[in-house]
Amino acid sequence: MDRMPASTPVLSRHPMLTGVLITRMSDLPQKVTPSPEQSAARQQGLLTRWTPASRRRLADERRAAAEDAQKAQERLDAAASQLGQTSAGVRIAAANMLALFADEDPAYRQACIDVLCAALHEAPVARPDDDDDDGERWLAWRGDRACRYVILTVIAAHLRSASAISWRGYDFDFSGVAFEASEAQA
Repeated sequence: MDRMPASTPVLSRHPMLTGVLITRMSDLPQKVTPSPEQSAARQQGLLTRWTPASRRRLADERRAAAEDAQKAQERLDAAASQLGQTSAGVRIAAANMLALFADEDPAYRQACIDVLCAALHEAPVARPDDDDDDGERWLAWRGDRACRYVILTVIAAHLRSASAISWRGYDFDFSGVAFEASEAQA
């Protein structure tokens, strides 16, 4: 902020001092007297004083909340991208990470549930023929089944009445999901 020379007169832009010519700091009012309404409100505790420290604290709290929300969104995005990997181990870890994240942060619980349900919407890997000797196809099929089983087990465990953290009352979108008989018993 530029400082004005002491000898330069300035016309104040402050609404309470409109039209007042200020040439020195001593020309400014030294004490502001509150109105009777402000005094009564202050006595009743309706008005609070905003000190520079309280404003800084509020700004710090808002900044911290925004950083926490950004970190939570990044965590959700990372888990969702890992759930789309081809490796069954990475997908299973991502499903468990989403369940843990949903338990830790109720604000993101529905988003985690939506990601888990979206993973179930993916078409399951087709079962190879019994006489198929290709180990890669069998491995992909078993990995996909294991991942789907973990997702359904996590969801079922959180819907049980004995669950420490319940997901009851949240929306689960299983429309169009193909369940196999062994998956339904999760």
